[in-house]
Amino acid sequence: SGEELGRVEAMLGTESEGIFHGIAVTPYGDGTTRVVPADAVSSLTSSKVQIAWTAEQLAAAAPYEPME
Repeated sequence: SGEELGRVEAMLGTESEGIFHGIAVTPYGDGTTRVVPADAVSSLTSSKVQIAWTAEQLAAAAPYEPME
């Protein structure tokens, strides 16, 4: 719907193999970074990412746990 849902915290993938797995997003007003898989990312530019999810779907997504 064009609603701004949050901030991208990380791009998820394997740089050496050129594989894009998705993005880590922190929804506004939540603070818990969530994983959005690549198949839910509908558009990606250097300044904007669009996903095919609602705010509710993003809030219900799995938490992002960065690898150490």
